[in-house]
Amino acid sequence: MQQPMRPAGDPAPGSPAPAAPTRSARRARITAAVTGLLGLLFAILTPLMPVHQTTATLSWPQHGTLRGVTAPLVSYVPDSLDVSIPCAAVDSLPGGVGVLVSTAPPESTDTLGRALLIQVTGDAGAPPDRRTLEVVVRNTPLVSATVAQLQSPGCGAITFSGTADTVRGEITGLRAADGSAIVGEKHNGFDYRPQVVGVFTQLTGPVTPATAIRFTAHIDTRYTTTPALARWCTIVAAIALILLSLVTLHRLDGDWDGRRHRRVFPGAGGAPPASTPP
Repeated sequence: MQQPMRPAGDPAPGSPAPAAPTRSARRARITAAVTGLLGLLFAILTPLMPVHQTTATLSWPQHGTLRGVTAPLVSYVPDSLDVSIPCAAVDSLPGGVGVLVSTAPPESTDTLGRALLIQVTGDAGAPPDRRTLEVVVRNTPLVSATVAQLQSPGCGAITFSGTADTVRGEITGLRAADGSAIVGEKHNGFDYRPQVVGVFTQLTGPVTPATAIRFTAHIDTRYTTTPALARWCTIVAAIALILLSLVTLHRLDGDWDGRRHRRVFPGAGGAPPASTPP
């Protein structure tokens, strides 16, 4: 007569019932719960832990020469940009006209609409009062002055500064006809920072006191980070606590309930042979 089958894991008839939970079993349950909760807490805290951010700056001129540089791998716009050009630099342009500083190639059709362009316009060789300095960022004029004004003894420098909130251009040392400073800025909520793919100029030769331009762009490196020590410790603690909780649960499931684990994969000998019906 065929014996009725019993579910896997149930104790055989006549075998002793599983023992009541001992003190060590209760302690293991508490350990599994506490380590699991702590591991979850450390995992949640991981994104809030500090990181080390790499900072990068593009400075120009480089190596004592006014040769332009390209920087195609920088971000679309810098965090901040500061430019200072001596007023006397306009006299070093070939023919007295051309580009003093541009953050994109001057010959590009997109330069005027996307970049910073500080240039002297007019006819080459024209009188100083017929040539005009213009500071334009994203097709928005900030300041302008004639070359005759720039050649006055009081003229200091042509400056530009830009952040996410404000862009500002100024010609230091000069005054308008009404006595006010020659300055222009935009801060109406639109990000006027120029696109920077390099530094370009039509000035040539080595840097002299008259062409001692200062160009400094702080590159946006917010995504170039590495975990700080506290972050690494939090990650390791989260993994270790969760593993400890799982190991403790495994012991509770097998060692203290009196039941044998069900095999998922066949043993080394392979699956048992199928039984032949009587």
